[in-house]
Amino acid sequence: MWKKAQKIVIAVLCAAVVFATSGCSGIYQPWEPKPAATEGRFFRQEEPLPEGSADYTASAAPRAQAIQETYAVAVADPQGLVTPDLEDPYFSALEDTLAAYGASFVQNVVNAYVQDGYAFVVAIETPDEQAVAEEYTGLCELDDNALVIHLYASDDPDLNGVTVETFSHEFAHAVHYDAEYRYGEDELLDRYSAFNNGIAYDLDAVELPAGYDAYFPNDYAYTDYYEDVASCMEVLITTPQETADKLADEFYAPLRRKIEFLRQVFEEYYGPCDTAFAPLS
Repeated sequence: MWKKAQKIVIAVLCAAVVFATSGCSGIYQPWEPKPAATEGRFFRQEEPLPEGSADYTASAAPRAQAIQETYAVAVADPQGLVTPDLEDPYFSALEDTLAAYGASFVQNVVNAYVQDGYAFVVAIETPDEQAVAEEYTGLCELDDNALVIHLYASDDPDLNGVTVETFSHEFAHAVHYDAEYRYGEDELLDRYSAFNNGIAYDLDAVELPAGYDAYFPNDYAYTDYYEDVASCMEVLITTPQETADKLADEFYAPLRRKIEFLRQVFEEYYGPCDTAFAPLS
């Protein structure tokens, strides 16, 4: 789920995130950043982080601090939801997802945002009214100051977003957005959607077109270009063996080619992501 926020008050110290990224070895930066982006739906605004807000202060929990040290991702728990009995499942979901993407890859994604003046935060929160109404479990949101991945905690396992499924999906949105900024929004959309062989995304489809599953990893991916990319990464990480078996079938060759292209783009900007893309092997 993607959303361009009107305003987020953010307080993860940018200096701490910069230190975490700049101090990591192996930062992979083969690109030359574009001098300017074309203003559009996701135009990136170059504005500094505000100071003094405590809404998204990084958690002091030892495992949250270890995540920031290893991956440069700040974890916020603004409502104190990570109680001792939830610490293991919640932090394990974050750790397992980030490990699947790989430390160097994640650091490079975060570093790309930090270099452009954005904090990169994962926030564990209760769902807001919109999330409850629409029953979504996570949101990747960008405003003038920060990229925030909201993971909505719930006692209902069907609505709990502090999971590998939701985090792998929302993190893919963050990677995709920055890659799109560098590749070119329209160019990447055209190249990626060309693999769909003329099947158009349709949020309101009553019936799915025949043979659509040869091009899309799941039904949700068919609804929207951004959800297609995120869903590809989600199935690669959460169901690797099932996805590997599927991609080995000639029927799914179009989907395989699309994911191979996605890997090419992501790894060009952020370096190897071998574990996540292992089902392609």
